[in-house]
Amino acid sequence: MKLGDLLIYAKFESMENIPDIEIGCIETNTQEAIKKKDDNPLFVCISGTKYDTHNDIQMLLEYGIKFIVAEHDLKIENIPEGAYVFYSDNTRKSLALFSRAYYGFPDKNLKIIGVTGTKGKTTVTYMLESIFKEAGIDCGVIGTNGMFYKGTYTECENTTPSAPQYYSKLRDMAKAGAEYVICEITSQSLKQSRTYGTEFEIAAFTNLYPDHIGKNEHKDFEEYMVCKGKLFECCKMAVINDDDNNSEYFKKCCLSYTTPFVCFSTNNKSEKYFCRKQKSKHSNTVFYVNNNRFEISLPGDFNIQNALCTIAVATELGIEYSHIKKGLLSAKVYGRCERVESPEGVNIVIDYAHNRESLENILTALKKECKGKLYCVFGAGGDRSKLRRCGMGEAALKYADYSIITNDNPRSENPENIISDILEGMNDCVDRYTVVPKRENAINLALTLAKKGDTVLLAGKGAQNYEEICGVKYPFDERVAVSQYYKKKYNKK
Repeated sequence: MKLGDLLIYAKFESMENIPDIEIGCIETNTQEAIKKKDDNPLFVCISGTKYDTHNDIQMLLEYGIKFIVAEHDLKIENIPEGAYVFYSDNTRKSLALFSRAYYGFPDKNLKIIGVTGTKGKTTVTYMLESIFKEAGIDCGVIGTNGMFYKGTYTECENTTPSAPQYYSKLRDMAKAGAEYVICEITSQSLKQSRTYGTEFEIAAFTNLYPDHIGKNEHKDFEEYMVCKGKLFECCKMAVINDDDNNSEYFKKCCLSYTTPFVCFSTNNKSEKYFCRKQKSKHSNTVFYVNNNRFEISLPGDFNIQNALCTIAVATELGIEYSHIKKGLLSAKVYGRCERVESPEGVNIVIDYAHNRESLENILTALKKECKGKLYCVFGAGGDRSKLRRCGMGEAALKYADYSIITNDNPRSENPENIISDILEGMNDCVDRYTVVPKRENAINLALTLAKKGDTVLLAGKGAQNYEEICGVKYPFDERVAVSQYYKKKYNKK
């Protein structure tokens, strides 16, 4: 795409004397831009939490990068002849607008569903994808477990990808024939304007709890909530969880943005989508919404909330009840309440629970169906909100019979410090837990202790197939770890 066209779309002023040149790529990584300098990259400077690429402008110019976008408050002197530095009020928004235009405005050819909230985003997207499949509707999914459509899969470093990756993937999905894309929208992505420019067909709010608060995320809960609310400024309509303590804030957001909305609830009978009755059926859950019977294969009241959100979105899109019913029942969510086979009759469950609320929810659900003891293997991520750690310890102490505390992506932090934070929530109840730092050994211990009828929850990693230590991702899949434990125990090859 021509440089001038990109700048005009991103609303840059004074387009005089802009060279008539084709931009070969859009870059935010300094080294990648230098490698691709012959492709005429447009480099967009980003002030990140760990590094600010505005510091690299002089080096980029010296290496021959000719087109750079920087924040307005920075003025560069001695710009080489033939090079240009353009100034933006917000380079993240500019990056999104550049990306949208560069990849051909792919969102215009798609109906995009945005799902936001502290918990439940992945489950809702998978439930919707299953319903769309039943209804014969082609859709793609973007979220925690990656980006996939019709057998093609791409890993994604963040739940909501960077603006260039997001718009690039939308283009690929649109070209391949997708009608819908269901996308998990994080507060951080809204703060960083990664999906800026997209008008969502429907935006759904699942719930909000204190999380993602810390040095590299949000400064406080209020900022976290405000960032979530930005999604309802750029959607045609919204679906809101009326049971959440913060629902009124999001209703007010919709009203201020003149965004129409509907609510779902398990408490308020006056809401359009009300769950009036629920019961367990073996390992499934049965409930009724607007006199329609639904069944899901996932345990827990929190999954009824997720299903309610899904039903509301699908119904508002005009999908028939029969497709919604079949889609919900057949929905399987990789890494969420995922059952792993045991030759010894142990109920092994893998789940992404990585804060107090999500750990409480899954442990409570498993406790109801557990015939024996409930073991919990968990840790907490490094370089993330420290508020989670003590809370997870408290949840495990309250609901699990025995916990094995271990590592879970310590990243750049000292694993011992993370475990120490978790132990603050265990109240020195040393008979209720042990510490095994290496995660594989922790899993092996849990499986050794567990007997027939017991339940082992492996919490925190979900679909992840790696362990991140000191910036390096080492291959590690809990499903493989469980399989290898039993193979070794029974001397199977």
